[in-house]
Parts: sequence; structure tokens; C-alpha cells
Amino acid sequence: MNQQHHPIGSPPTYPAMPPGSPGSPHTLPGSPPMMPAGSPYLPPGSPHSPQSPHSPASPYLQQRQQTLGMLDAWLASGWDPNEVVDGAVFVVAAAFDDPELAMPLREIESAAPYPNFIVHDATTSASQRRMDPKRAGIEPGPRSWYIAFTRTPELEPGQLQIDCNATNYLEHTATTDRPFEIQVRYNRTIEAFRALGHILAGTVKTRDAGDVRHLFVRERAQFDRLGLMLDCSRGGVPNLRTVRFFLVRLALLGINTLMLYTEDTFEVPGEPWFGYLRGRFSQAELKEIDDYAFAFGIEVIPCIQTLGHLGQILQWPAYAHLRDTHEVLLAHSKDTYTFLDKVIRAACAPFRSRKVHVGMDEAAGLGEGQHKQYFPGHHRTQIFLDHLEVVTRICRSIGREPLIWSDMLFCLANQNMSLNGYYSDSGVSLNHTRGASPTSTSRIPDVELVLWDYYHTSPATYADRIQAHCDLGCGDPWVASGIWSWNRLQVALPFTFQVTQACLTAAKETGKRTNGAHHVRNMLTTLWGDDGNEGDWFSAFPALVYYAHAAYTEHADAVSPAAISRWFTGVFGGKLEDWMHACRIDNLTLSTAPVTSQTQFPPNLGKWLLWEDPVYAHLSPQAPPAHQLEAEYKAIHARLDLATSPHTVSQYPFNTHLALARDHAGVLALKTALRPRLVAAYQAGALAELVALADGQVASLARAVARMARTHRGAWMRRFAPFGWEILDLRYGGLRARVETLKVRIAAFARTHERMSTRRTEMPSSMNTQSMRDPEGDEAEEDEEEDEVMALPELEVTPRVVWEGMGDRVVVDYARACTPMRGMGTG
Repeated sequence: MNQQHHPIGSPPTYPAMPPGSPGSPHTLPGSPPMMPAGSPYLPPGSPHSPQSPHSPASPYLQQRQQTLGMLDAWLASGWDPNEVVDGAVFVVAAAFDDPELAMPLREIESAAPYPNFIVHDATTSASQRRMDPKRAGIEPGPRSWYIAFTRTPELEPGQLQIDCNATNYLEHTATTDRPFEIQVRYNRTIEAFRALGHILAGTVKTRDAGDVRHLFVRERAQFDRLGLMLDCSRGGVPNLRTVRFFLVRLALLGINTLMLYTEDTFEVPGEPWFGYLRGRFSQAELKEIDDYAFAFGIEVIPCIQTLGHLGQILQWPAYAHLRDTHEVLLAHSKDTYTFLDKVIRAACAPFRSRKVHVGMDEAAGLGEGQHKQYFPGHHRTQIFLDHLEVVTRICRSIGREPLIWSDMLFCLANQNMSLNGYYSDSGVSLNHTRGASPTSTSRIPDVELVLWDYYHTSPATYADRIQAHCDLGCGDPWVASGIWSWNRLQVALPFTFQVTQACLTAAKETGKRTNGAHHVRNMLTTLWGDDGNEGDWFSAFPALVYYAHAAYTEHADAVSPAAISRWFTGVFGGKLEDWMHACRIDNLTLSTAPVTSQTQFPPNLGKWLLWEDPVYAHLSPQAPPAHQLEAEYKAIHARLDLATSPHTVSQYPFNTHLALARDHAGVLALKTALRPRLVAAYQAGALAELVALADGQVASLARAVARMARTHRGAWMRRFAPFGWEILDLRYGGLRARVETLKVRIAAFARTHERMSTRRTEMPSSMNTQSMRDPEGDEAEEDEEEDEVMALPELEVTPRVVWEGMGDRVVVDYARACTPMRGMGTG
């Protein structure tokens, strides 16, 4: 799917912006500079050099710091980030007229972050409840809230109402014999659980003791379907425990649709190479997921690929006959459609949903490989539409309604396979395809289009793209926003909040602008895992809270940080401020992007500083000065160390999942200023200082990397199938090996110069030079690590700015960060 989200072919161009300005367009892995050069690069040791550990704040960072970051702006607005759950409040699901609610309510009870929710269900005895160590000794009391759930057909689908028998529960229970009661009315099952989410969030302490006026709620979902797509194809296939973990919390947020993006990570009977060594879902596991989701009122829609993004299977000889290019299936081939018939049937079999998402995005190279040999004379637009028609016919034959990502329809028409081709304002449509015979829009089969856009902060941009889909004959396209989890280790929350607000604002306003003739009924947000699925999925939950709130309010910009914080604490057990601090690893000031029509990307500074070669530090000139980075990451690490301390976790149990971010910041605190210190000691001939750095900071860095790898591995093995972790094993192993090589080289250099010093005092000067130059001397028999190292040329090269004028506002993938060698030395 559009998981890469990087331009295909030529990179996009952007109008010039001041170098380093907040929210400037960002470069892509391997892309050339997209903006004019900024200040000239200064070599290490100069007063303002990025490589100098003692340089003052760079003008770039000073300009960034003058802009109020998102967290600072929230605090300035009066938001209190230190709200905690009232431990004396006990929530009881006391009555529900639908017995089907019992099982999911019990699942929520067992998954709740605090022991403050219980289901009063006759099927669970008090003795059984006391056997649960999490609930032992806890029984409803005078400070309990009793909930009655009532399905109300008079309410429209998407509506919910919450009423209470008092506005202050403490005054009520103190002055009457009656318990404090909450009445939940709903139409769809999913809204019953969102109402419970409101109530659990309401257990967060208020300034006025006992005040529960915030529990009187009238709410309506703005979309028929509100969905999340989980990327299960970038190496990490979640286990059932993780999928259930998500489903419970999606229900409490009111999110009623889940897509599991599975390119080849599901079982297809009779196809052993499909998902081979990938940790694929079995048919039984997918059915179990569907049954579990159904109990919560959540529809699971299969989400697969039927054209591009299939390189994982096309690499195997068994599928060579289905290959157009290394990523794209061979259209017009009978064997291809026999294969796809089997795949689509297998993808749909475990699920109740009548929908199936068949992908078909970003099929760059379509018709350019073996297709030219076997089926010459076809234009790419014709190939795509012919293929789509056959795939649609297969779906219809088994009673399924297909969805596709819509980008190819626009990129083919604009003859541009980059993001510019998709988001172009040229107005070109398929019936005016340039350079080809006219293609009528009536040839587009009856499929539902999914517009995906994760890059814009202006609602007008999304509104224009929605209108373009309507003009193509799709009156109610699906719209997909993105939670920025890919190509980074922590979700970029500030940018995610911005693009989500812009996208949902446009989606909700479209119907009003067109008098209801066209509207968006189905909304998605996506959690991609590009470049190794490094990102912590759990860091997406604050973004999901925001997304759900924006989808249940008429105006997306009405969602306050206080509401996000209260829900994140009461429902998830996390402290929002701490998770925002984790975002500083990539965005030091939590700066926001400008509201423009330009395509924008949030930087991933912390990722490329982590994987950057520690010996060369070849990308460091892009970053702020080393001493500033070191101070910033020390502060972030200290903050996250406190956030994961036993005391903090006792109040915010979800904070345990910040361990990876904590260890990440710890590595960067040791790494970012290391090379400048080594270079300074080396250039000064301070051998003792160089050895002290090797035995101290370099050794500490090796231990910190090992600690982070253990934390990351533990989280992965708890959440995903083991397949795919080998990618990160190799990355951590490579980093540790480079740190070890650095230490060994410094030690050998020190020994060489110590021996040289000894020889000068013990041997005649005429023998010293000859001995050092003799490659077959006594030292030749020693281990390799004992070889003479006369110099450290790797510390003599001055790193250069790669992308002039961009500063740290760049996006760099692992392959570009780990070495300056093209293709990791293979190309």
C-alpha cells in the first residue's frame, strides 16, 4: 500500500522557504536538496560548527526555539498535565438489557489499567472475582458509580446519551440513600463502549470534588465508519494478544472498523510460499479476530494487495511467472487471475464483512517489465483499468464489494507517479489522459475509492482532493489520514494532530459545501510501519484518542488537550505530557508545521542519529550543535526515566511502555557529542584523553545500545510474531559492532604510540624508523587487533552538510543513515 509514501520517480519540488524555518518541506531518503542552500558549512572546531561540542546555539535552532512548541502552547493555555485518576471511585456496569454486552464488558474489566471497573454479572461470582489478584478485595462501595446500558432504537446510529442522577456524586451519596447512577443510551453497540470510555475518563479527578457535570454527554459520530488500519506487512505481524489489546481500546474510543493490511501475511491454502517465514496469520486466527471484534461492534475488513507491493512473494521462483516487475503482478495473464481468485477468496473467508480492500496503489513500473514482452501495445492506463475490472469481477463473484487506494487513477492521468501526480491541482482526469487515446471515466469499474493523504495541514487541500474524487464519479469516497508511525521509533504526535484535524475538518465540511450532494461517510486513519516496523505502536494511542474525539464532534478543532489528556489517563492509564516528551526525540522543540498547501513530512532526527555510523557521524552536520543535542537528550532521558519510575507507573501504568523511548534518549545522550570529543582529543594529540573516552563514553554507549536492543526485543516478542525481528537484530548488531570497532581502533592506536614512545627511549634513532616500517617485524605474528595503527583517518574526515538549508528537518531511512556507502556497500 501507500506505505512508503515517498515520491516515486522524480522528487517533488517546493517553493523556497527560509532555511530552518519551522515546518519547512522535508527531504526524503536519498533525495537531493529541495531548497536553496542556507548558511555555509563550517568545519569542526570553528566557533559555530555543528561538530563543535562547545559551539553556541545555531541560528537555526534559535529560530526554532522562538516558536512556541505544541506542548508549551498547551501549558500556556492553562492545561493541567498532572491529572490523576481518583482512586476512590469505583465504576460498576450494573445493568444492561443486551446480554451480548456481557462478554466484551468483562474483557474491558480485565484489560482496564486501574482496578476501578467491574461488571456486575450474575455469571461471575464474588469468589471468582476475588481470585483475580487485580480485583482482590475490591467491592462496590459508597463512592461507586452504577451504570445502566439501554439500547435505544429512537436514537440514530452513531448517537449516544449519558445522563446521571446528580451533578455532584459526593453530595448526592452524602445526602440521599440512593447510589450515584449513570444512564447510557445508545443505538449501535460501539457507542455503548464509547460511552463507557467517557465514564472511565470521567474518573480523573476534577478541581471541584465530586463534580460530574462532564458526564452529561450528547454525542454523534460524524461518519458511518470510523476505522483504523494496522500495517501487518512491514516485518511485524501482531499476535492475537496485541490485536485484542487494540480492539478493546478501539471500542472504548468508538472506532468501529479495523483493517489489517496484509500483503502476504495471511494463509492462502495451497500456497506455501505466500507469507513464507513472515509470521502470517492463519485462517483460524483471522476468524478469531473477527469474532472478537464483532462482539464489540467492530467490523474487520480484509485489506490486501492485488497489483503492486508484492515484492515479498515475487522474489520467490515459484511466482516468477506472475511477475511483471519485482513489485508488480503481471496483468492480462490468466495465471495471475487464477492466483488472485485464490488469494481474494482466502482473504475474505474468515470475515463477516462484505467489503474487501484490494489495494492497487503505487504500482510504479506497471507494464514496464515482462508485460511488454508478453502483452505488447498496451498503455499503462488501459492495463490498470483492465486489471481492475477483472479483480472487481472476482470480488463480486463471491459477494464482496471492493475498495481500492485511488492514487493510480490520478497518477496515470497526470503521467506522474510521485505524490505531486496524486495531489496535483491540474484537474486532469482519466478521460483526458495525456499522450494516450482518450479513456472514458465510464470504464472505471464500480469500486469504492479510498483517498489517502498524510501530508497536509490545510483543510482546503483535503477538500480539493475529495472534490476531485467526486468529479471522477465517486460521490462518497473513503478518506484516510495517517498516524505518523513509519520511519521512526515514536509516533510524531504534533504533526499527526495537525494532519488529522485538517483531514477530518475537510471530510466533515464537504457535504455542507455541496448541499449534501457529496459527502464522506467512511473515515480511516493508518498506522504504517515502513523501514522495518521500528515504530512503537503503543505510542499511537494519544493520536487515536484525538482522532476519535475529532470524529465524534462537529468541529475537529474543538478537541482540547485537556480532553485528550483526561481520556489518555482514564482509559489507557498514561500521562500525555510524558508521551509528548518522547516525541522530542525526533522534534526537539515539538514545533508545529505551518498551515499551507505544501506536502510536508515530520522529521525523524532521533532515528537517523541512532543508526548513523558512530565513527563517521556523516549526517551530524544536519543536526543542531553536538553539545546542544547532548544536553537535550540528557534532559529527555531524565524526564522519561522519571516517567517510567515505579512511583510514576503506580499512577500511570501505561507509562511502562515508554521504556523504549527512554533507552533511545539514553543512547543519543551518549552518542551525539562523542565523535566531536574524539576528534578534538585526536587532533590535539591528547592520547590519554582519547583512551579515557574509549574506556568511558564509548564503553557506556555500547552498554546503552545493548540495553535499548533488549528493551526493543522484549516489546517486539510480546506484541509480534518473531519473524521480522531479525531486521532489527541486524541493525542493533551493526551499531554495536561499529562501536566496538571504534573502541578497538582507539586502543590499537594508543598501544602503537605507546610502543613507539618506548622504542624511542630504548633503541637508537636509526633503528626506530626501520622497525616501525617493517611489515614483517615482530608485531606481524600478533593478533589483528594488535597491529600497528599509526593514525585514525576516520577521525580526520570533516563531515559535510548533505542537504543544504534543511537542518534537521529531514527524513532519512536506515540504509542512508547507517553508512555513506551506497546500498550499504553492495552497489
